Amino acid sequence: MTTDTSSKDLNICVLGIDPGLVHTGVVELYLNFSAILLSIRSQVFLPAEIPSIPNWRTQPPTGVVFIEAYQPRSHFATDTRMLELIQQLRQLLPDAKVIKNTAVKKLVPASPLYMLQLHDFSQASHHQDLRSAARIALLGMMKDPDLNMRLSKMFYEAITFDPNWTIQKLP
Repeated sequence: MTTDTSSKDLNICVLGIDPGLVHTGVVELYLNFSAILLSIRSQVFLPAEIPSIPNWRTQPPTGVVFIEAYQPRSHFATDTRMLELIQQLRQLLPDAKVIKNTAVKKLVPASPLYMLQLHDFSQASHHQDLRSAARIALLGMMKDPDLNMRLSKMFYEAITFDPNWTIQKLP
C-alpha cells in the first residue's frame, strides 16, 4: 500500500478516523518539512455530522485517509450499525484505506503520541476517539513505505538535528 505522493514534495496530509456510534474522531496531520511544522486539527463528529467530514478537511483531497476497521463481536445491532458506518465513510472518502487496529497500542504507544501532542485533546469524546484517530493515522503512516519514511524523517530530525519542529494544534 504505497501512496502516489511525489518524493520531491515531502509535505503530506494524513487523516486518521476512529468511527463510533456515539462519536467519530477525526485527526488531520499536516507535516510541512519546508516550514519544519506539524499542524494538527481534530474534531469529534456526531452520527448526523458524518457527511460533513470531507468538507471539514483543510487540505485538498490529495492527502491520505486511514479509517479504523471494525471487527464484529456478535453484538448484532451494534455490529450492523458499525459496518454501515464504515461503509458510509468509504463512500464519502473513496480513496480511504481501512486498516485493522490489531496491536495498535503496542505499535503506536503513548510516547510518540505525547511527543507529537496527540495524546490529549481539548474536545471530549466517548472513548478517547481523537487519540484513537491519531493512533490510526500514525499506524497507517507506519504501514505505508513512503509515509513511514516521512514520519521517520520527522522524528529523526526532531530528536537529533532539528529540535525546532513546531507543533501547532489548530481549532
